[in-house]
Amino acid sequence: MPPSRVIDLEVPSPWGPRVPAGRRGRGSAVVGLCVLLVLLLTGPAHLGPALTLAWRAEAFHGFFWLHEDTAYTATRTADGLRLVSRDLATGRVQWEHRLHGSLAESYLGEPTMLIPRFPPYPGSPATTLVLDATTARQLGSYPVPAAPLAYFGDGVTVIVDREPGPTTRPDGSTIDGWQEAHRARGVDLATGETIWDRRIPPGTFWALPGVYPWMEGFVGAAAPARWMAVIGSDGAAEVWDLHTGRVTARGRLGPFDSWSYAIALPDVLIVNSQAWPEMVLTGYDLGTLSVRWRIQLPGIPDASAWPVECVGLVCLVSAYAIWALDPAAGALVWRQRALEVYAAGFRMLAAVTFDGPVLVEVATGAARSLGGGWRIVEKLPLRRELVVSRVERERTQLGLLDQNSGGITVLDDVGHIESIGGCHTTGTQVACTVGDEMRVWRVRR
Repeated sequence: MPPSRVIDLEVPSPWGPRVPAGRRGRGSAVVGLCVLLVLLLTGPAHLGPALTLAWRAEAFHGFFWLHEDTAYTATRTADGLRLVSRDLATGRVQWEHRLHGSLAESYLGEPTMLIPRFPPYPGSPATTLVLDATTARQLGSYPVPAAPLAYFGDGVTVIVDREPGPTTRPDGSTIDGWQEAHRARGVDLATGETIWDRRIPPGTFWALPGVYPWMEGFVGAAAPARWMAVIGSDGAAEVWDLHTGRVTARGRLGPFDSWSYAIALPDVLIVNSQAWPEMVLTGYDLGTLSVRWRIQLPGIPDASAWPVECVGLVCLVSAYAIWALDPAAGALVWRQRALEVYAAGFRMLAAVTFDGPVLVEVATGAARSLGGGWRIVEKLPLRRELVVSRVERERTQLGLLDQNSGGITVLDDVGHIESIGGCHTTGTQVACTVGDEMRVWRVRR
């Protein structure tokens, strides 16, 4: 492959001054002549950094995660699922850790669906149901609106699963996850060794930073995540250090009834409690579990909306809209239509609407189409740049979208791939899934 000659930075400026149509046309013509002249003088030029396929490996159900120099995949073996650590540059296996537990075992049987019961309401608290995708038979449940198989924090992965024991009663009915005890264990990402193991009593809710309703598989947070929260039905709460499993803060959040749920952001624990017809959000300090802010939200009509990080604001995301709130003023700042938010925590939100992917400016709520035929293929970005793709002449091309500027760095194409799954980038590598296989490309600038 010839070396890269041109780096094409697509940096749209939708909020800048409008250019008259006539001037726009003359400018486009001049640019076109310049490009043609370059091609005639130098020959075909590569449009951006080249991608070289470095290695492939199994990623069961497409479950994988990246850190700066390491890839983590789920692999099926004769004794069950394993978490496998690989050198990101070469694919060499560094260690393996068995993922034992009922959630991991459910993935190995018949095709499995995870369906959250969310939002919670009286008599039916937040729960993730594990169903047989073929028969819809319930295999189990968890007392949270999302049940990742493994959570990747700062130097540690946390695995939460049901404590061993019966999941059904003598009459064959399934025991509700709220009535079961669970275990959380921390695994050192450098060695694969378990470094702590703690019991979560029955009737307890837990929250990990960046884990939102509907999430499953391998999940993590872009910002360094070092804590998790556990909350009892009486509102008694603890903050656990992810590196040691030790309690770093204790507090009481008030009654945590069946209306309630908690979402963990990198720097705050947010508890949603319902006082019909109003929704009440409370942000708690991680060091003391004292109240940092409280917002009553009579203007938010959708109880299913959950909070995500939004650069100084708190954004509530539902299946059809985003609401941005100022926690200091306790006021609604803007509202924007969207079906799903793919990334948060930067100057722009990457989201999807009925008309395709858009970028939403966090400060104002102004939205514009991503354009260029691009679609978002990284839902949980590890860094400011997230992976996008488009198909041109039956070949899949990748790009990196900057969530602060909105610009796209066009990368190489990766051939004819009918369905490319979730992707991640470290800046020097791009990894995507194709079915149950992970492919890693090296970026050559």
